Amino acid sequence: MIEIERKSVIPVYGLMIVWVLYCVIFPLNNFWSFIGLICVGAVSFFVLSYLFPGKTVSIEATQEPQRTGDEKIDTLLANHTI
Repeated sequence: MIEIERKSVIPVYGLMIVWVLYCVIFPLNNFWSFIGLICVGAVSFFVLSYLFPGKTVSIEATQEPQRTGDEKIDTLLANHTI
């Protein structure tokens, strides 16, 4: 069994929505507006990452190695598998 952790995409989408709303509400005409945008985006990303964590998926690992058709490459791959 191999376990793969899949992260949620909701924090990324939430970050995009927050950035668009921030740009619509506040004009980006000075340095502090950009700093505010970065801070609000970081907070929203971390809050959404906490609220929507990823999930772990378990998959079956195959024991039989794949065949390439060339014996030399097959033996090389068989000797260097993880």
